[in-house]
Amino acid sequence: MKRLLVDKGNTLIKWRLLETDSWQDVVTHSGNLKEFSAWLSGGQISDPSEVRVDVSAVRGIENLTEVFAELNFSQVFFHKTQAESNGVINSYEVPERMGIDRWLVMLAGQQQFAQGFIVVDAGTAFTIDVVEAGVHQGGYILPGVNMAQQALYGNTDKVKPYGEEQAENPDGQLGKNTVQCVEFGILNQLLAIVRQVQQDFPQLSVLLTGGDAALFAPYLKQAVLDADLVFKGLFTIGKV
Repeated sequence: MKRLLVDKGNTLIKWRLLETDSWQDVVTHSGNLKEFSAWLSGGQISDPSEVRVDVSAVRGIENLTEVFAELNFSQVFFHKTQAESNGVINSYEVPERMGIDRWLVMLAGQQQFAQGFIVVDAGTAFTIDVVEAGVHQGGYILPGVNMAQQALYGNTDKVKPYGEEQAENPDGQLGKNTVQCVEFGILNQLLAIVRQVQQDFPQLSVLLTGGDAALFAPYLKQAVLDADLVFKGLFTIGKV
């Protein structure tokens, strides 16, 4: 059976169509809801009833549900965070309050590092989660780079970008204009938190994912950069 993996984030929808029981070497598409709907109805899928759809959605489930119903998709699964799944035990007392994207990247990480790992998801929110021997130890949620910048520029009268440019290699540097001070400060603050978690759990590997992962990768040289962790988690949790 064909598999359609859908990752609906805060800004874009990303999706992959798998013709076989493998997610590798498959094109990742992205766009808004209108573009996703157009792709679904554009002849890429001849028989929607033969496609299993696995969805990770942080919001806007109703809109996606309408699109799938209109196009006669009958096997659509909107996944929710569980207390336990695929070898990972959740630490939340109310598991469904954890974002599904965090849960999926942990499920994917468990497939690669069963002994334990630290997963850093650098997206709209910047999240860190620690899993040791299949048990989620807990984590952090912080504003991502863009969110933190917008908060400073939008709520502080004297912090303005002035059209200045960021320099390269912010790790440890002091800014010499407002843009550098803001961007270096945010980057180094987030890097410092990751490094503290690494010190607390030195035996664990680090997985790095999310839209801003490439921004942090040069400063976390031992981390494994993997942009596909949400897709891998969807593939794992929906495998039949």
